[in-house]
Amino acid sequence: GLNVVLHQDDSDPIVSVAIQYGVGSNREKKGRTGFAHLFEHMLFQESENVEQDQFFKKIQDVGGTLNGGTWVDGTIYYEVVPKNALEMVMWLESDRM
Repeated sequence: GLNVVLHQDDSDPIVSVAIQYGVGSNREKKGRTGFAHLFEHMLFQESENVEQDQFFKKIQDVGGTLNGGTWVDGTIYYEVVPKNALEMVMWLESDRM
């Protein structure tokens, strides 16, 4: 299932997108750990329509920031960009999915 939470605040000219996946280290076996974190990093690298290392470049070129993290219950990716870049961020995230 997909849950969408939308909060609109017109007081600032930026937007933030956060995508959380319910996949984390809790699914790893003892002695075979680090895979969730590895996949987190791999999904920053490229996707079907975004070439190698272009994910970071596209966000940073519009003045945005991004990061991700993995913990026991999940993995999250987020971007903060000027509001005119929202469509691009949504496209990048959908391509990553």
